[in-house]
Amino acid sequence: MSAQLNILDAQNAELEGVLSHQVANQLEMAGIQAIEKAAGGVKSWTVDFSKVTQSSSVGIAIMLSWLRSAKANKVDLSWKNLPENMQEIIQFSGLAPVFKM
Repeated sequence: MSAQLNILDAQNAELEGVLSHQVANQLEMAGIQAIEKAAGGVKSWTVDFSKVTQSSSVGIAIMLSWLRSAKANKVDLSWKNLPENMQEIIQFSGLAPVFKM
């Protein structure tokens, strides 16, 4: 099981693969580094989830960590193409307002 965060440019990234606890720390740190770079310039960052093949609450935990980093760095963070199961977890857990959904 593997996943990676591909940085497309200063404002955009795509997440791909299986979001599991085995790769959570790696993805979390890669996202935080990208958010910190965005803070020095464009102040916005979008993550596309269209290439995520499997996720669970681990994906939500990564997103929450990125949101904390974005807030601390005054970066506007947004999401695209969230997998349906992640959307359901966000809705069920009452986190939709946190993720601006």
